[in-house]
Amino acid sequence: MSHPATPPSPDDPTASLGANQDGHTNSVDPPPADPTAAPPPLPPAIPAYQPPPAYQPPPAYQPPPAYQPPPAYQPPPIYQTPPAYPPQFPGYPPPYMPFGMPAARPTSNWSVASLVLGIFGLLIGWCVLGIPCILAVVFGHLGLNETKDGAKAGRGMGIAGLVLGYVGLALAVLWFLDSVFSQAAFEFLNGR
Repeated sequence: MSHPATPPSPDDPTASLGANQDGHTNSVDPPPADPTAAPPPLPPAIPAYQPPPAYQPPPAYQPPPAYQPPPAYQPPPIYQTPPAYPPQFPGYPPPYMPFGMPAARPTSNWSVASLVLGIFGLLIGWCVLGIPCILAVVFGHLGLNETKDGAKAGRGMGIAGLVLGYVGLALAVLWFLDSVFSQAAFEFLNGR
């Protein structure tokens, strides 16, 4: 059985929600249309079809600007060395000498030759009768003489050349004696 629709009272809070067709108020129903309200706005009009613009050929080729060579080389300014001592002022102590690298001493060529010949003589000096070893000893003594006062560097190389020369000379002498005595012992044992 259905109940007749009753008009909403002005005190009813749900009165503005509206009533559905059977008279009951429901929040899902849209509110009643106000006849004095302005009509809703129309959707924007779709613009008319515009054809694409006509084909435009690319601009004509423009060659790059001409090559400009770099500016001429300017050498750096010449370095001016400061004076060794600034001018003296009375009553002030003299300035300190700046620290610098000491000049490199030249190396003794005799010491270098002694070391090279000592190595060579130790490796193959025994087969050339110890001649590189003899030269290493002679050059080593000359190199030690030259580096004695400290004017030239290379004292360690001269000592190393001397040691290698003496060791190579000893090996050459042993090799020579071995070959001589082995031949003599062979002949003695064979009764010649």
